[in-house]
Amino acid sequence: NISLPPGITTLWYQAFTGCSSLTEMFIPKSLETTIRDISDLRASNGPFYNSGIVTATVEDGMTKLPDELFAGMYNLKNVTLPDTLIEIQYGAFAYCTSLETIELPQYITEIEHEVFYNCTNLSNISLPPGITTLWYQAFTGCSSLTEMFIPKSLETTIRDISDLRASNGPFYNSGIVTATVEEGMTKLPDELFAGMYNLKNVTLPDTLIEIQDGAFVYCSSLENIRLPQYMINIGDTVFNGCTSLKQISLPDSITSMGTSLLSGCTSLEKAKLPNTTTKVQDSTFYNCSALTNIVLPSSVTVIGSSAFRGCSALSAIAIPEGVTTINGSAFANCTALESISIPSACRQIYGSAFRGCTALTSVELQYGLESIGSRAFYECDALAAVSIPDSVTSLGSQAFYGCDSLSDVSFGIGLKEIPDSAFRQCQALQEIILPRYCTKAAANAFAEDTKLTKVTALPGIASIENNSFSYPAKMTMRGVSGSYAQEYANNRNMMFEAINIPVTELNFYRDELDFSGTYQTKVLPLKIAPLDASADITYTSADENIAAVENGIVKSTGYGTTTITAQSGDYTDTITINVLRSANSVSLDKTSLSLDIGDTAQLTATMQPSNATDKLTWTTSNAEVAAVDNGTVTAVGAGTAVITVTTTSGKTAACTVEVAGTFTITASAGENGTISPCGDVPVRSNEKTVFNIIPDYGYVVKDVLVNGISVGAVENYTFSDLTGNATITAEFAKINVVYENNIITISSEAALKNLKLIIAAYDEEGKLTNCEIKTVTTNTGENYQDTIPEADNIKLMLWSGLDSMRPIWGDK
Repeated sequence: NISLPPGITTLWYQAFTGCSSLTEMFIPKSLETTIRDISDLRASNGPFYNSGIVTATVEDGMTKLPDELFAGMYNLKNVTLPDTLIEIQYGAFAYCTSLETIELPQYITEIEHEVFYNCTNLSNISLPPGITTLWYQAFTGCSSLTEMFIPKSLETTIRDISDLRASNGPFYNSGIVTATVEEGMTKLPDELFAGMYNLKNVTLPDTLIEIQDGAFVYCSSLENIRLPQYMINIGDTVFNGCTSLKQISLPDSITSMGTSLLSGCTSLEKAKLPNTTTKVQDSTFYNCSALTNIVLPSSVTVIGSSAFRGCSALSAIAIPEGVTTINGSAFANCTALESISIPSACRQIYGSAFRGCTALTSVELQYGLESIGSRAFYECDALAAVSIPDSVTSLGSQAFYGCDSLSDVSFGIGLKEIPDSAFRQCQALQEIILPRYCTKAAANAFAEDTKLTKVTALPGIASIENNSFSYPAKMTMRGVSGSYAQEYANNRNMMFEAINIPVTELNFYRDELDFSGTYQTKVLPLKIAPLDASADITYTSADENIAAVENGIVKSTGYGTTTITAQSGDYTDTITINVLRSANSVSLDKTSLSLDIGDTAQLTATMQPSNATDKLTWTTSNAEVAAVDNGTVTAVGAGTAVITVTTTSGKTAACTVEVAGTFTITASAGENGTISPCGDVPVRSNEKTVFNIIPDYGYVVKDVLVNGISVGAVENYTFSDLTGNATITAEFAKINVVYENNIITISSEAALKNLKLIIAAYDEEGKLTNCEIKTVTTNTGENYQDTIPEADNIKLMLWSGLDSMRPIWGDK
């Protein structure tokens, strides 16, 4: 028997440790500070560590519960906290392993780190309705805690700055299986659910518009999640390491996505990106080794670094026509990828973009591509042929290193140098014709190509390193007599074959070439046959004040239109050159449109300055919603699309098109329940329609199917943004309750979720004296069982939830 003095301000660690007969403690409101054991910074040795205290009461008037006050109180079961409390500080209840339930005062706004750390029997706790801040690992190790309701007031989670990995959120390594976020929350805080390895069921409110960084990182049991349809932002690493997540659909409303969004989701098979996505962010699908199905929106222009790296099940992917950049390692180690077509809009393929794609047999590179980075196709063992377009002027070192099956390589006229180890260890390569205007082959360019026996070097070559080729003794160098090629062959003891081959075909494969301003250079799109033709080709410009040309490279010198002619012998062809006055900006007369299916509307683009002569290109982000032809928009189907106009110089303007239509939702319910509205319900696609599912007394919702696909045992479902007719069907299951000998057993064919068992005690006059509420949650086929304390006047009730107040069962 001991009482703390009413003016006590400070308690040191282990002050009452081992006081095994001490069973109760009253904490005066004057207590401000607890002193920690600096030799052991773990939150486990508070003032009452390993004492016998079972019941603790904190005096009304205290506002902050000090650090580690109850830490390591293994026998503590009953705690009364005052309503004046607004903050619980670090480790206050850490290792209180007997604590099963605690009621937090409603005005608490902050719970610091490790407050309930390893409270392994804590199974019932509710966050206060005004909570604003949760610290990392606040509930870590609470293995008996299976549910959590997150109030809409929560704004901030505090990270562990000593470990910046997003893996130790407030509920890290707890037992929580089901989490519900209150309607009204707009931003889900950083790392809120990070490291919740048991989390399977999450309900997010439709009010949510942003999910911040790492919110679900390492939730390794999470198999699916429905994201609110009006979300705008989703941060970095949100689902990183969710190894059970099988599919996900990101709403079209999202305009901003962070990096590594789904990185390490090794079970992810299917994903949908928002139809307005312009960049697949860095590492979005990194190591999603089960991903087989991904359709990139037509709006995508950039594929980020490591975006699909390690997607080892991805055998095919269509690169949208508007993609201009494929960043480093974008598809590296996609070992099932068999073919790839790079669109003509693509200008750069950066380093290691397709490195280690060992099943890649076909690569289509188109005119427009300017640069292929280092190791871009490194060790693509199955790649048999590659044709490098005329437009490519830069090839990185080791670009095709170790491509064991590569036997056919052709070059366009734009490449001036073969860099270090570009085609090293290409074991199937037997013959190579260097680019027509190539001046240099760098060290190891074709080293260790064991089957390479024939090289053709045209007159422009001026430098070949001694180790460019590893086996000169068995090689033949072909070139013009008296050229550098012959000199090199003689110096390296190679055989030399003199050639004098005329051009037999000379055609521009484009009618015109556009420049968005002066002092730009482009390579002519010119087909020359045969590739080893040694005859000279002359190029002439009709007006060098507009465009000059040398060795197939055109430079814009002034505004206007001219022609360039290529000639070799009797063969000649001409191409039109347009040097356009660049627009500084472009705008549309409308930035939004609302149309019904079948309607049309005209968009007008205006460039500044007014004398700009750039050409305009019109595109749609979703051709199934809206099509566009020279500014004329046609509404095709319900949904949202973005119409974009782009000038030759790359300036853009956009108009968001909302297309609506009327569809029919067919609603039906099985026996023992109803759905409202019911039957064939006409619905406008741009309106929300809520269906309420109500079981009969004694029943619960078993499942709800939308278009034949389960959405779970929900009691209401909202349709919005319909794109066609739909169906909704509700199924119900009976609740079986047996109450005998103070033991209640609850079972059903359905999984039970968040049912409320009310245990109410009354006195002889019928006045309520005590009321206890327990949550009933089971998986399909499991029973819930509990022992009810003996009392004379007890009433048992089972409700579907405290919000709906719908009774399911009651004892007599």
